[in-house]
Amino acid sequence: MSCEACALRRELICRDLRGERRLFVLSQVPFFLLSFFGMGAVGVATGVWWPIFAYSAAGMAFLGPGEMALLCRHCPHYARVGPRLRCIGPNPFPKLFSPRLQPMSGLEKGFLLLFIASLLLFPIAVQAYGACFFFAEGWEWGLLGMALAALGTAVAALHLLRVLTRHFCLRCVNFSCPLNRVQDDVVERYLEMNPAMGAAWKEGGS
Repeated sequence: MSCEACALRRELICRDLRGERRLFVLSQVPFFLLSFFGMGAVGVATGVWWPIFAYSAAGMAFLGPGEMALLCRHCPHYARVGPRLRCIGPNPFPKLFSPRLQPMSGLEKGFLLLFIASLLLFPIAVQAYGACFFFAEGWEWGLLGMALAALGTAVAALHLLRVLTRHFCLRCVNFSCPLNRVQDDVVERYLEMNPAMGAAWKEGGS
């Protein structure tokens, strides 16, 4: 069925749309720029560099294989033919796991929420440590700058969550994601139009 003939074309993001991908990527830029700027400033001031390296490694692991194993493999986009995942969230890794269209388990949801919380809160915690360091050293301007950086990072994190939950999560076809906000009647209509996923969904929910 073509998108023009589909009754759900305005309800769900069912295709790899360039405009949606651009918005998805751009919505993350302020948070990650402020995060790395703040953690880099802490490294320069304190000589403690392991947080920024650990965050980079953990981020790559989560946004690549980790997210793919916990979340992406449950999505119908992942079941499409091809060696790479094609959706609005660019992923440089090939498909490392077999598709599993059944709903996510409670354990998978828990790990996903833990990773998301860590990804958002860790840079703010590092910057708070930097602010404490500047306060202890009596560097008033450094304290002010780091406090503003931490505040900016927190605001950017809230903005990112708002864009995700108010724009993408309302139309995402990965229905079992704990952040998904698609209405139940839309989910039912989609599953009826996609029998393979509907059968897997019912099997996983039984």
